[in-house]
Amino acid sequence: MKRYFVLSLVIALSMVFSAACAQTPETVEIEKTVVVTQEVIKEVVTTVEVEKEVIVEVEKPAIPEDAKIVAWMQQSFVEGVDDFHRGQVEEFTKFTGIPVEVTYINGDDAAAKFNAALEAPETLPDLIQFDGIWFPLFKEADRLVDVSDVVATLNEDAGGLNPNLVSGVTVDGKQYAVPWMADAMATFIRKDVFEQAGVPIPTTYQELLEACPKINVPGEMSCVGLNINGYGDPEEFSRALIWAFGGAATDPEGTAATINSAETIAALEYIKTLADQESYPPDFAISDDYSNNQWFQTGLIAYTINGGSIGAWLAENDPEMYANTAMTIPLAGEGGDRPMSINPMTLAITTNSKYPDLAKKLLEWMASAENSWDYIEATNYAHVSCYMDMVNRPVVQEDENRKAMAVTMTYSRYASWPAPLSSAATEIYSSRVLSKMLMNVMTGEMTPEEAAADAEAKINEIIARYQ
Repeated sequence: MKRYFVLSLVIALSMVFSAACAQTPETVEIEKTVVVTQEVIKEVVTTVEVEKEVIVEVEKPAIPEDAKIVAWMQQSFVEGVDDFHRGQVEEFTKFTGIPVEVTYINGDDAAAKFNAALEAPETLPDLIQFDGIWFPLFKEADRLVDVSDVVATLNEDAGGLNPNLVSGVTVDGKQYAVPWMADAMATFIRKDVFEQAGVPIPTTYQELLEACPKINVPGEMSCVGLNINGYGDPEEFSRALIWAFGGAATDPEGTAATINSAETIAALEYIKTLADQESYPPDFAISDDYSNNQWFQTGLIAYTINGGSIGAWLAENDPEMYANTAMTIPLAGEGGDRPMSINPMTLAITTNSKYPDLAKKLLEWMASAENSWDYIEATNYAHVSCYMDMVNRPVVQEDENRKAMAVTMTYSRYASWPAPLSSAATEIYSSRVLSKMLMNVMTGEMTPEEAAADAEAKINEIIARYQ
């Protein structure tokens, strides 16, 4: 990537002249007829040091007086990372002279803020970060700038961006956003808890179901930390579970709901059995998107799925629990499939920007391989890089937990699967149709059959609005 700077160098210049061999002695006659015999050296070795200041200037972009780039970023769950990112932005301003104002948005508030901004597009920022599922809503509203040139530049570094992720932000051969980094949903399992209960660490959903009665200790330990009432994690879990059982929210075209199926009902029966075992924390019904982090970090649950923030926190604050935690690839369904939903963190430029070229410079800076990796290190590897070569770094490959995060990428699908991303898929996701379906079964509000039928009606209603 390009960096803008003024570099002062003090250069010591040495001018060295080679010494010649000494010549044959000569006889020289001087006053008082004293005869002196001496060697005459024709060339003398001389070293001269010259101190000189050299100014190297890289051309800065022309910046209008009123120019300022406004950016919306989602808050990190890892303490201190937003401050680190703000420092990266300040460094960008220092090098380029381009002023930037950054607002960090709580993930639970993002849906409302994005929808309000799409209704009033004049309030959109220059640069925006959103989860991948939001891309079609912004694109179909024609609120995104073509950033194919930025993607082409970024593809020159670190093996290029993951083509599967780039495909999700490509329309008619052009890219309208940049996959920044992946919040891959790892599976977290307390190895010590399962070992003490005398059961093997589960690798399938069925093994987890069979182990939970031996893991549950009322008031002390719940087997499954499913924070069903939040925005992100439960939607990822709901899809992973239903896919593992062979179900899907829609057909491959995304034109009709298919959620009310025998496969989905089997997944809901599974969830109901876990509830009957009292395998969830007592407060699961009022949980939020951070609850499973807190449950795991305080030793209240033995299994959950989450982005890497739990592992990053444990590595920093509780090394003993980190050592007793296995971060694994997704659990398998009966057919052996290990699907997981992924919602990559994505950066884009909006059409509301008065200075899109300046905004692109900030986009390139943030999404560069170097700065992205620095951000990942600041999170203590809570995220996985979208650059193909980054997962091969020794710091990832030599740590089994970090490696599991990277390998989970190979099992991950966009939340709209098997259909392509669309505005209807975004609304199905942001309306939490699937996680509410699970909630209705977990709380006993509906039977699995009733919940599946209710979800299908809601999905078809959403699809109809966009058709």
